[in-house]
Amino acid sequence: MRKNISQLIANSSLLLLSFIAAAIPAAANNSIDLLVNQCLSYQVPIPKPLTDKGSLDQLATTYTQYQSHLLGLYNLSDRVSYYRQFASSSEQREKLLSCQIKLNNLLTDTAIQSQDLLQRVQQSNLGAQFSASATQLLSEIEPKHQAQLSDKIVAASTAYRHNFNNKKLAINIAGKPCQLVATSNLVKPSDVAKYLLKQQNAQCRKLVWLDHQIKSKTINQSILQDLWQIYQQQAHSKGYVGYSQMQLAKHQLNSQQIDQFFDNLVGELELKTDKVAPWDIPAKLKHAGETKETEQISYNNSIPGHQLLNTIFKTLSSLQYRFEQLEVEPTSVSANNNKQDVTTFRVWQQQRLLGELSIITHDNKNISANMLKQTVVGEQFGSWAISLPNTELSQRNQAKLIERVSRSIVSLSQTNRFYNLNHLPQNSEQQITQYWLTAFIKHNIGHTRVSQRQKLMSDYTSRLRLFRAVLAYEFFALKSFDQQTYAWHQFETSANERFVRLFGEDLEHAVDLLYSYRALVNEGPVYFLPIWYEHQANQLFDPQADTASLQQTYQKLLHHY
Repeated sequence: MRKNISQLIANSSLLLLSFIAAAIPAAANNSIDLLVNQCLSYQVPIPKPLTDKGSLDQLATTYTQYQSHLLGLYNLSDRVSYYRQFASSSEQREKLLSCQIKLNNLLTDTAIQSQDLLQRVQQSNLGAQFSASATQLLSEIEPKHQAQLSDKIVAASTAYRHNFNNKKLAINIAGKPCQLVATSNLVKPSDVAKYLLKQQNAQCRKLVWLDHQIKSKTINQSILQDLWQIYQQQAHSKGYVGYSQMQLAKHQLNSQQIDQFFDNLVGELELKTDKVAPWDIPAKLKHAGETKETEQISYNNSIPGHQLLNTIFKTLSSLQYRFEQLEVEPTSVSANNNKQDVTTFRVWQQQRLLGELSIITHDNKNISANMLKQTVVGEQFGSWAISLPNTELSQRNQAKLIERVSRSIVSLSQTNRFYNLNHLPQNSEQQITQYWLTAFIKHNIGHTRVSQRQKLMSDYTSRLRLFRAVLAYEFFALKSFDQQTYAWHQFETSANERFVRLFGEDLEHAVDLLYSYRALVNEGPVYFLPIWYEHQANQLFDPQADTASLQQTYQKLLHHY
């Protein structure tokens, strides 16, 4: 390795100590203040201009040194992202946000100043990792008009989310036959589920559910139109027909693939008989949850978190992973009367040390995973922390823990020599590998009985995710926002028909459900990607394969460059 291994391990351990300290509010505040000061003064050394006579080896050395300098910037950005959860005031949140923007701008400025180096590496014969890394950094460089569009997108998206989260928005049913006896004329968002349970009139349930879903339409419609137009300008300026096409290209996908994918999935779900309209789901779940079978299954399937974690570790041993618990006493810290115990494992695959995985058990019910440092071969070991309750886990939390472990293990196992390849948002191979590993763990741990209520909720969630995914994709693929055009009419007709196919009930103006989920502006047309990745992973995972074949498939997924 290019750096001293003992030094890499020591750095990783120091990072863990800072993570433990962050559990204490006072320490977190001090860490945030120090982090902001470091961020605001941070600079990246710019490589000296290359001579035309420089050899390929010199080019490789110069670019590797350049990436080492960038690594500090990337690590600082990851720490800012991590500490945002500990911000105790709006002032701290604003400081961290400003810090993140500053670091993003610094990366762009650095890429601009290093453009000659990046272009030479991109066009060289140094290999796929060098070329892909340089190409990604060149994509950070935006012309002035593109940067102005990006600023407008941020402003409009922020306003949209603010309006969407407005808790004062309520549904007025005054003078309507849908008002229940002895209830208010206003149905608050938090009371919609109760209303749907009590209301016997199916048409009223449908109307109130829809009003609740699109409660932000009035104030968000013009903002969404502005966003759509800005995205179209952005796509056209880069040579794409529309925003959906531009986003697909970033993930090496095309519209024909995705159209066929959506058609197949909708067709599969349409053939199933257990369709339930969204406004009827609360009553269906309540009825399914009242059975003794549901209570018994839920009780029998609970398991302590540490026991499940040990089982996961044993399962991963068949993929040649080894977890070495550090020979120190588990660390205990207390914050806000919440005791936390921290145990750290070194993670190995075959003879390669990948990094550290810290397990934090606590008194609350949340399960989370945080990347503290990204694995970069030859530069630094990775570091992840997973927190889980010190009580028995429900089936839902068991699934969460398996998914979080899979995500951390795949991240630690990355074999690219450059950070920006390991941490690409559009790294489809990494995403698919995570889903594959999740499927592998679940299969090997063994199937647990699922209650009728859980089946019902899982099926409904899958249908709703798919409906929203197609709606977002088709909306951003439109060539005009004009609702009088034939294209918009086709868009509406397609949404209405798809709603019937997925939920078994008619819903006029189903396109209005565009206003029912924040992900429309957060993820845009690629909201479908998790569904796509999971489907690809399930196609690749063969539960009947022998251990050697599974190991081979997994290694191919990990080493995609």
